[in-house]
Amino acid sequence: MSYGLLQGARRSVRGRKGAKVSAALNDAKDWEIDRSTLTGLKEIGQGQFGVVYIGNAANIIPGEVTSQVAIKTLSAEGAEARADFDAEAKIMKTLSQCPKIVRLLGLCTEDTPCYMVMEYLSRGDLKDVLVESKPKSTPSKLSFRRLALMGADIAEAMSFLANMKIVHRDLAARNCLVSQSFDVKVGDFGLTRKTYAKEYYRMTASSPLPIKWMAPESLNDGLFTTGSDLWAFGIVLYEIATFGRLPYPGLENMEVAELVMNEDYRMDEPRGCPPGFYKIMTECWEEDAEDRGTFEDKCSALIEISKRLSDDPVTRESLRNRSGTGAGADEPDLPEPPEKNTTYEEPADSESFSFSTLRAAPGGAKFDPY
Repeated sequence: MSYGLLQGARRSVRGRKGAKVSAALNDAKDWEIDRSTLTGLKEIGQGQFGVVYIGNAANIIPGEVTSQVAIKTLSAEGAEARADFDAEAKIMKTLSQCPKIVRLLGLCTEDTPCYMVMEYLSRGDLKDVLVESKPKSTPSKLSFRRLALMGADIAEAMSFLANMKIVHRDLAARNCLVSQSFDVKVGDFGLTRKTYAKEYYRMTASSPLPIKWMAPESLNDGLFTTGSDLWAFGIVLYEIATFGRLPYPGLENMEVAELVMNEDYRMDEPRGCPPGFYKIMTECWEEDAEDRGTFEDKCSALIEISKRLSDDPVTRESLRNRSGTGAGADEPDLPEPPEKNTTYEEPADSESFSFSTLRAAPGGAKFDPY
């Protein structure tokens, strides 16, 4: 069996004092639902175990007659695949305790294919929301205060995962969902990989990697910990502050890898950056993982920042009036790019993403609800 969510979570449970986590993992709640209540299924991508659909589920969320859901299927055959599916479902029951993580809503396991029915938020992924909300001739749908609270939502979710000793390994705006009220929940969509294929890089005979979100120790040694998740969180704050701009503008993936690993390169403060954001970003980008702080600290800091920011919609003028170092301008000053490594190649748009060949994080597992 490959290292995945099951093995890491088992290690996490063994390493924690008390029976609280074990009790949660063995929750007696009946999660089985009638698959006939699922309608309007539309294939949208490929997840870890098989096809992922979006559809509607009847009476699955209290107070809602019909809810939009994501449905993860088990297409693979064999006892090992089923065991992995069941184990991940068991872990997702525990993660569903956190209001800032995409929830497991139900299971269909009494017939094939097995379904894992997940919460789906109406506005879709955060990357799209940010890009669509960028102020143009009309104001944004978002305020500076809301941007800070979005960051706080993500930090709260990641703090929960860190306390469970679970490592995400692919934290990015594309892997967060946004509700109608612009609250944000952390997920991990295999289904977004086709849309965002250019945000990953494929090393020859390996899985695509989200280079621009990876910490130096991940790039150098394949090491993924809560510390590397904190680095990625700093990149997510950059995405939020720039309304979904691709990190390291003007640099390609391998150029970023060389600069981050060998030259201690960090992005400058982007133009229009909300006050306080860049300080948190640079804390997340400390060379030593132990110097990056905690997600709890980042959440508290962003909540405090939000109290000092305006609730007015962001406009072009308000962005211009906020001074960064100039690195958020259309074409930032960049260091001389290193030579490109020809052992890397762009993934084809049709390829799905998998972390199955990456080294597992010590004491932690990859979070992969989809």
